[in-house]
Amino acid sequence: MLDLQAQIDALKDGETLELPSGQLELGAPLLLRRPIRLQGSATTLLLRQGREAVVRLQGAGPFYLVGLRLIYLGEGPARVVWAESGELHVEDCHISGARWVDDRGLGCGVHFSHESRGSLTFCELFNNDLGVLIDHQSQVRLESNRCYDNRLAGMRLQCYSRARVSQNECRANGQAGIWVTGQAWGELEGNRCHSNGTHGILLNGQSQSRCLGNEVSQNHHHGLSVEEQAWASLDQQVCEDNGLCGLDIGGESKVLATANYCTQNAWHGIQVRDAAWPMLWQNRCRHNQHSGVAYYGQSGGCAKDQWLEENGQYAVQVSDQSSPSLNNNRCSRNGLSGLAYFGQSGGRAQSNQCTHHPYHGIQVSDQAQPLLEQNSCQNNQLFGLACFGDSKALVRQNHCQQNSQGGFYVGDQAEPQLWENQATENGSCGLQVVGRSAGLLAENHLANNGAYGIQIGPDASPWLSANSVQGHSLSDYSCLSSEVVLLEKARTQGKRMAEGHHLNLQDGDGKGLTVVLPFEPKPAEKLVLEALARHSKLSEAELSKVAGTRRIAGLLESLQEKLTRAGLDLLHNQGQGSEGAIYAFRFPSG
Repeated sequence: MLDLQAQIDALKDGETLELPSGQLELGAPLLLRRPIRLQGSATTLLLRQGREAVVRLQGAGPFYLVGLRLIYLGEGPARVVWAESGELHVEDCHISGARWVDDRGLGCGVHFSHESRGSLTFCELFNNDLGVLIDHQSQVRLESNRCYDNRLAGMRLQCYSRARVSQNECRANGQAGIWVTGQAWGELEGNRCHSNGTHGILLNGQSQSRCLGNEVSQNHHHGLSVEEQAWASLDQQVCEDNGLCGLDIGGESKVLATANYCTQNAWHGIQVRDAAWPMLWQNRCRHNQHSGVAYYGQSGGCAKDQWLEENGQYAVQVSDQSSPSLNNNRCSRNGLSGLAYFGQSGGRAQSNQCTHHPYHGIQVSDQAQPLLEQNSCQNNQLFGLACFGDSKALVRQNHCQQNSQGGFYVGDQAEPQLWENQATENGSCGLQVVGRSAGLLAENHLANNGAYGIQIGPDASPWLSANSVQGHSLSDYSCLSSEVVLLEKARTQGKRMAEGHHLNLQDGDGKGLTVVLPFEPKPAEKLVLEALARHSKLSEAELSKVAGTRRIAGLLESLQEKLTRAGLDLLHNQGQGSEGAIYAFRFPSG
């Protein structure tokens, strides 16, 4: 029998060499230069020592390798199949034994390099350092292959390569099942990546990928991770039972994630970190051990129309300095609360439904400053919406109903602004303000709650304005604070005074105070305010005495009338604070 290399060299372009079954040990790597087809029937080509590759292809091709077992058993560095250039199609082959990955691509079961093109279908690639490497500017189709037990990744796309990767199984590889990096472009559809040492699918560098209907499960780290400056469209992934998160989105990546299902992951269903700013739409996260969606770092973006249920802690956790927009999400039966803000986080939460949680529908802690509006918090075991720590949330037009403990809670040193909210049919209070908290509570509707409409603790000092309180079983008000007078008043203090003309005055002790007006006062009107500024805690009698002493009774009356016509209230001083005494005027809603 002629030497196999000699038989190959004797073939004409386009001819097929049928190899017999059994094992054939090669004395040197095979070199294919002409467009031929090598086809086997349970045929094993074995190379025990050599350089570069078991089979090396040079020339334009096309080359076909069909039905072969290609094995490298040497100790030195080698690929198994190397398409140095041209067109290569590998079908129904078993490829194993490649060793020693380095910058030259050694250690690849199949290596498409330079500007090669072709396909890899119905193959098994195992016990290599790297299963498949698509390199340089290659363009390849990878379909219905099995990549397993490779020391590094199952499949890797890098540089400027392009590949359609579909219906492959990548399991038990030392690193990622599928890895797209550099400036590669990948279309990943219907792949199953499970039990890999790091990620099921990893997308990083400046790569671009479209991922549709992949299953990533039981991977030691994340199911699917997008990092650095990668761009990715993630649609209909199933991310289940991974060691960390189902979907991980980090770096400065740009991601559109729609209709993905993340369940039973050991950390979060979806994690957004660093400076990532993804669009999350219609994803479902349930039965994850921590949160459905979690934001860290300086991340943000938009999460909309998601189902976040029965996760171990929160539906959405917002931490650090992240500031996402959360719109129309359904948060139900999570282990602690629905939406939870920590650190110095912010952003906007609008039209979310937070129901049936052991703690709160929405909680705001630490120094968080979110905007919360038009959310519905119902049937939670504690409060519908609760503010803790030093938080300064803006809370408006939310509805807290049928929560076991109460509608709204303000505690610790929190200073929220609550505008035009509703608290109805809650078990205890409509609104409870305790600790050393403060803030503005204006134009809220509190009705038919189990105990009090508004309950103020002894050390709390909120400002209250135009709240509608009715139909409570104990009393509409329970006020234990000597500093709180239930009058129509509003707080416009420090940096929060956004509208109108600001006057910086001094009180009788020389401390600074601020007055905000919706018009520029005349000189005589300024005198009125200066007189008020030098007195604190004015009673009606003291106010009249000041006015008479200064001979400004008429001006005071005129100013008050002017304010009344504008729909504003002149407020009495409520004592000294760190910024001095405060006089404010309530702006009408709208």
